[in-house]
Amino acid sequence: MFSRLFDNPITVKELQGRMRNYRTFILLTSYLGLMGLIVGFTYYYQTDSYSFTRYYPGMRQELGKSIFTALFLAELVLIYFIAPGLTSGAITSERERQTLDILKTTLITPRAMIYGKLGPAVIYLLLLIFTTVPIVSITFMFGGAGIPEMLIASILLLLTGIFLCALGIFFSSGLKSTTAATISSYGSILSPILLIVVFYFVINTLSPSDYTVQDQINMISGLWVIASVNPFLAAYLTQVMLVEDQSLFLISIPLDGNINITLLSPWIIYTIFYIIMIILLIEASIRLISQPEK
Repeated sequence: MFSRLFDNPITVKELQGRMRNYRTFILLTSYLGLMGLIVGFTYYYQTDSYSFTRYYPGMRQELGKSIFTALFLAELVLIYFIAPGLTSGAITSERERQTLDILKTTLITPRAMIYGKLGPAVIYLLLLIFTTVPIVSITFMFGGAGIPEMLIASILLLLTGIFLCALGIFFSSGLKSTTAATISSYGSILSPILLIVVFYFVINTLSPSDYTVQDQINMISGLWVIASVNPFLAAYLTQVMLVEDQSLFLISIPLDGNINITLLSPWIIYTIFYIIMIILLIEASIRLISQPEK
């Protein structure tokens, strides 16, 4: 798999260009510096609020959980800002330089072209995510977060990053200019924020007593799936399951009439949904780039 990836000349060219660019290291240094500042600020705020944190295990665990949550949210927000920009100009820049038609006349297939542009962006995101592991591991000194939480957080971050890169390359394949592709990519990532607003509104307006048990099952299942495809809500609900139910995979929700509904953990639904979306976006990008230029 990796040999096929690095046999792609576009992958090699993009990786060399990205890793030799001084802005890459400036971004990486700034990213890690910001993570360190977040840890320091969270530690200072929590220890200032609880003067006995260092002596009481329960408070130490709360401190570790707060640091872990702050780091995860910061990484997720930064990935939302960074990932689309890595690929939104991947194909449109070739169009603007009038080199896309030349690439199409070579032996490089449209699929290899898309993977060659997408692969280096994903590798760079992996670099960003995994260089923060030593910083995140600080939470193990305090407790409150374990290996399962770290693995789930890494999966959510990785899938979110790959999806956003695939989204950027999809718009880059279908639009003519880098500006239009960039605006479309960043505009579309506002949907998770809108989804949180809709979810909050629906939850606060529902009155379960007005519906039958089957209606409640349908509504809860639908809302659960909607919440699970949002990275912020999926992370929050998964954390609630881990703390309250000590479960990684299934949750049982009681309804009226002594009936329980069993649902998959949000991180599992999130994983399945975004793997499908990534595949669909890549295939759509290949189809778009295969079409003759107008």
